[in-house]
Amino acid sequence: MSDMQPKTATHAAEGGHWYDEHAGQILEVPKADGSGMTKCTLRQARKCRIDGELRENWLAPGVTTIIGMADKPGLTTWKVNQGIMAALTLPRLDGETDAAFLGRIVKDSKEQAEKAAEEGSRIHAAVQSHIQTGETPPAYAMTVQAVMRILYALGGTWESEIPCVSRVGVGTKVDLFSRNGWLIDIKGKEGDQEKLNSERTYDEHAMQLAAGARLLLDSHADVPVEPARFGILFVSRDYPGAATLCEVPRAKVEKGWAMFRHLLGYWQIKNDYRPYWATETV
Repeated sequence: MSDMQPKTATHAAEGGHWYDEHAGQILEVPKADGSGMTKCTLRQARKCRIDGELRENWLAPGVTTIIGMADKPGLTTWKVNQGIMAALTLPRLDGETDAAFLGRIVKDSKEQAEKAAEEGSRIHAAVQSHIQTGETPPAYAMTVQAVMRILYALGGTWESEIPCVSRVGVGTKVDLFSRNGWLIDIKGKEGDQEKLNSERTYDEHAMQLAAGARLLLDSHADVPVEPARFGILFVSRDYPGAATLCEVPRAKVEKGWAMFRHLLGYWQIKNDYRPYWATETV
């Protein structure tokens, strides 16, 4: 019998998109044979044995998993460009087959995407650290200063990485929420200030903000006001200090919730899965 416990995320730098009924973000669970830990997937969400106790249908997917069911043209274009760049820069090996060369291209492009995601997580963690403890990793001082200048201009008292879960069967962490009603999601981007100033928001941004607002209200009875204004805070991954806020109209966010509900319903039907504690329908 294994005495290993699920690994729960404690800060923004840790990935993972499964949540228990208490809004704990579960990253890893014990393997079935007790030999170690494994990343949580739908399989473990359906059934997992912990300390001899069988847990069935115990986790909810994250908001990003649900939004991932919809096409994202901008992200698709970025991934294609990464593949093209890998093909242009990787030298072909002597005697290498087409299949082997294509495999190396795909691997290289995925590594670039993973590096971008990891840097985005480090930015989230740096902002979270500053807001919660007042401490800022030196390497991210300029980035955090740029973010905080924007937040201070909006006013209010800010909270970050707020764990939330809803009885509709989904979980998330709200990036930034101000007690004066602002709800903001941070997105890492390549580019300088001029490039970030030209960024626009898309349906997936509205869906993420809408889901965050709904789950925040579902999870936290002490929220003094409903989120009333929404924004995407684009932060540069390669130009420290470059950041810009794009406000998303409330009407677009309301539309985003309608789209998200349908995607969640589709995901649940497709996978024939809902956590046992999901007592509300979408």
